[in-house]
Amino acid sequence: MPTNKRKISLLLLCFVLNGCSRSTQEPEKTTVSFIPEAPKEEITVPSFQQAIREPHGYCYFLPPKGWDLADQSKLSPRVKICFIGKSSNNLLPSVNLATEEVDIPLKDYLDIVKRDCESDPNSQWRDLGKYNTPLGEGRLTEREVKTQWGVSRQVQLIVIKDKTAFILTAGSLKEEFSRHYKDFESVLRSLTITEDLTTQVISEEKRIQLRQLVENLAGAFKKATDKIAVVEEAFDSKSFQKEAWEPFQQKIINDFTEMGPYWQILLLRDVQHQLLQNLKRSA
Repeated sequence: MPTNKRKISLLLLCFVLNGCSRSTQEPEKTTVSFIPEAPKEEITVPSFQQAIREPHGYCYFLPPKGWDLADQSKLSPRVKICFIGKSSNNLLPSVNLATEEVDIPLKDYLDIVKRDCESDPNSQWRDLGKYNTPLGEGRLTEREVKTQWGVSRQVQLIVIKDKTAFILTAGSLKEEFSRHYKDFESVLRSLTITEDLTTQVISEEKRIQLRQLVENLAGAFKKATDKIAVVEEAFDSKSFQKEAWEPFQQKIINDFTEMGPYWQILLLRDVQHQLLQNLKRSA
């Protein structure tokens, strides 16, 4: 990446990073000065410690096709996932999902967001109205921000469920926004939440295939733990990874593309978690 013409994701200007979406607590100011590394083209599964299911279930969305997965290590802890598109300009389009624990209703949360954003002389904010989602009634907002690369436009869908604010953000340079509008609209419509990721697979044939894949993986893992008693060590062993886990990952990535990469990542995390926990409980 040329150093004299740096590119930066719109995510780095998103207000979930710089304090424009906050609860009643004192906003934390974050200065973003790094340049993101090249997006990851492969799907990777975070460590077991990060794979525990959240109490409200699995919330995910379908990113635009062909967009790249951002490097999670470069994101705010509140951002669950981010995908980055392409642009000839320095400010790259992006979509991301963030969460925040809250103890206030949506109206009060939006009042705080509005007040914080309107205090910034370089931004304009407006409420676009109600937006129904599987999580419940949300609110769609829009923000335009003056940056050194031009004016950025962001649309945000904010929903509060079980004392958690879900913030789905999509944005690009204002001059490129119309080009991405259909993709952004599809992203917003795709936001969903589920207790069981496997039930989201529409095809009965695919659901049967998925159950069989998980069952076969569980059998392979049981054999691995017969040789290595510590379940984490068995999971990380070269033989189990090469003969079972890596082929399983590839099947999920290649055979369930219609579910989107975020669903795939969540499913792989959940399967990993269930394998480890089930054997620990049976020990």
